[in-house]
Amino acid sequence: MGCIILRSAHVMEPIRNLGRVIFLTPPHHGSSIARRLSIMLGWCLPVLRQLSDARGSYERSLPAPRDMEFGELKALYDFLISSASMHLLGESDFAEIDGTRGSILLYSQTAMMTASFLRTGKFDLVCSNAHLLSNVGRCGLLSLR
Repeated sequence: MGCIILRSAHVMEPIRNLGRVIFLTPPHHGSSIARRLSIMLGWCLPVLRQLSDARGSYERSLPAPRDMEFGELKALYDFLISSASMHLLGESDFAEIDGTRGSILLYSQTAMMTASFLRTGKFDLVCSNAHLLSNVGRCGLLSLR
């Protein structure tokens, strides 16, 4: 939800001197799961329509941020948001982490990649042997662009 809140706030009043921003598993173009669930549950959870990938949803109506340097980290196993919905025009960098939507928040690689992007504007991370020992014995990093 932080991605939506930041993009909404930036549209209403551009945030000056924001610095670099990282979107974690961002649903920039909405979720097909939210669209399908809104058919059954939309009457009691109208927010599902706004988070969906349907035309006219709030999520899809938000423009790409201007004057903001941002990178995006995606979970490889994200069953709520499609890969196509993650990218946003103007992204400075994008990386994919081997994990689920909720689990990448716990990975040391996510923290190191975040620090790297905030420092340099790129997700430059070389997994060393020390990093390989964390996160259930795997590096967690799949691809960098």
